[in-house]
Amino acid sequence: IEIVRGPGSALYGADAVGGVVNIITKKPAGSSTTLSGSVGQYQSSPEGRPVHHRWNTDTALRNTAKQGGIYYVLTGEDEHSAGYRINSKLKKQDAGLRVGYEFSPDSSAEVWTNYLYKEIGVPGMTMAPTPNAEQLSRDFTTGASYKARLAQAVDIKINASDRKNKLNYTDPDSFPALDSTHKTDTKSADAQISVLAGSWNLFTVGGETRRDSLDSTDSGSHAATLKAYYLQDEISMGDSLIVVLGARNDKHSVYGSQWSPKASGRYLIASSGTIIRASYGESFRAPTFNDLYWPYSSSSYAGVTYITVGNPALRPEKAKEYEGGIEQQFGKKNAITVTAFKRKVKDLIQWDGTFGTNTVQFQPRNIGRARISGYEAEAKFALSDTVQWKLNYTRLFPVDETTGQRITSSASPIADAQAGTSFMAALDKQTVLALDGHWVRNYVAAGDPRWQYYVVNGKITDTVASGKDLKMDVFLGMNNLFNRKYEVSKGYPMPPQELYGGVTLTF
Repeated sequence: IEIVRGPGSALYGADAVGGVVNIITKKPAGSSTTLSGSVGQYQSSPEGRPVHHRWNTDTALRNTAKQGGIYYVLTGEDEHSAGYRINSKLKKQDAGLRVGYEFSPDSSAEVWTNYLYKEIGVPGMTMAPTPNAEQLSRDFTTGASYKARLAQAVDIKINASDRKNKLNYTDPDSFPALDSTHKTDTKSADAQISVLAGSWNLFTVGGETRRDSLDSTDSGSHAATLKAYYLQDEISMGDSLIVVLGARNDKHSVYGSQWSPKASGRYLIASSGTIIRASYGESFRAPTFNDLYWPYSSSSYAGVTYITVGNPALRPEKAKEYEGGIEQQFGKKNAITVTAFKRKVKDLIQWDGTFGTNTVQFQPRNIGRARISGYEAEAKFALSDTVQWKLNYTRLFPVDETTGQRITSSASPIADAQAGTSFMAALDKQTVLALDGHWVRNYVAAGDPRWQYYVVNGKITDTVASGKDLKMDVFLGMNNLFNRKYEVSKGYPMPPQELYGGVTLTF
C-alpha cells in the first residue's frame, strides 16, 4: 500500500488533489479458500425504537489457485442489515474474478470483472425524514492489464477498464413523486514506461485517456473526455538524498488544458535516523457528474422544504500546496513524524446549504479562493514484541480568503482538529486484542454550539485451530463501545453501539 501525501496529479491524475492511496494487489502463491461469516446487532436506535430483533449478517468467500503460470482470484460477499434508523436497511452483494498468466516473475497479463449490487433505504435528515425513499445501485466493471520487463532496466504497464453504473432513486412521498435513474459509463486506458538509468535515476513517462458519459432521466445526456500525459524523474543523490521532479498535462473537453507540476525531496541523516521531507505540488480537479447533475430531490418537514440539487455552473478546482516534515526514528519500530502544510485553492468545490424563509437548499458551489493550512503529528511505538500503539493528531485552519472567514458547511463539515489511536496486543500465541478510536472537532459557524465527538471500537480474535490444512479464527467485537450519539454530517445520526461476532475458516 503506497501512500502519497499532498497533490499527486503529476503522476496519478486530475483528481489526486489531497493525496493518493495506491493499493497494489498480490498474486496468489497457491491454492487456498477463506470463508468468513459474522452476525451482529445494534443495541439502540436514535429514534428510540426497539432493535433487539434486527440483525446484521455478513458472509464472504475468497478462493485462489495457481497452476504453472495460470492463476485466479475469486471473491464474493453477501451483506444484510435491517439498519439502526427508520428506513436504513441495507442489502449488498458483490462478486469478482481476476484471472492472470505469469510469463515470468517480471511479466504477466490479467483480466478481471467485478459486480456490485446495493439496495438501501434512504432515511434522510432527522429534520426532514424520508421514511419510504429507496436507492438501488448496480456497478459492473471489467478490465485488463499487462506489465512486462522489456529489458534489464525498462518496465512497461498497460491498463484498460470499463465501469458501468446504474443508480435509481425513488421517493413516493415527495411532491411530485420522485423516480429518477442515472446511468454512468467510464472508459479509461493508460500506459506507463519506467527506465532505470544506472542505479540513481528512475525516469517514468506515461499517458491516460478517459471518457465519462451520463444518461439521466433528470438532467439528460452528457459526456466529457480527458487526455493526459505525464513524466517524472526520481534522482538518488547518494544514500541520503532523493529528489523527485514531475509534471502532468490534462486536456479536458470542457475545461481545457491544465499543467500540474510537482517537486519533492527527502534527506536522511544517517547518524541519527532523522528524515527531512519537503514538497511543492499543483493539482486540478474537474467537477464530477454528481457535483454537476445531482438529481433534484425535495422533502418537507415542519413547514420547511429541503432541496438537494447539483450545480451545472461549477468551475474546476485548482490547488497549490507546500509541505514540510520531519521523521525521527527510535530503534527499528518506534518513530515520531510531524508535518506542516499549506494549500491554496482556487474555486474550491464545497457542498453547502442556502437558507431561505421556508426552504433549505443543499448544492455544491465554488469558493473563489480558499486557504487550508495545518499540521499533522503521528507516533508509533512497539511497547514490546507483542504490543503496538499508534497515535495521530491533525489540526486544520480552512479560510475563505474572499471573506476572511472560516469555511463551515453543514453538508460537508471540515474538521478543526481530529485525533486517532490504535492499539494491538497479542495476549498469547492464539489471541489478539485490537482497539481503535478517533476524536473529531468540526468548525462551526459563529454562534453555533461546539460540534465534536469520539468513537472507540474493539475486537478480540482467537485462533482455535491451526493446522496444515485448516485454520479457524473466532472473533467478537463491538463498534462504538461507549454508545456515543454523534453525527459526521449534521442531521445524519451515525450508528449506535453494535455487538458482533463470527468465524473465519482458511483451508
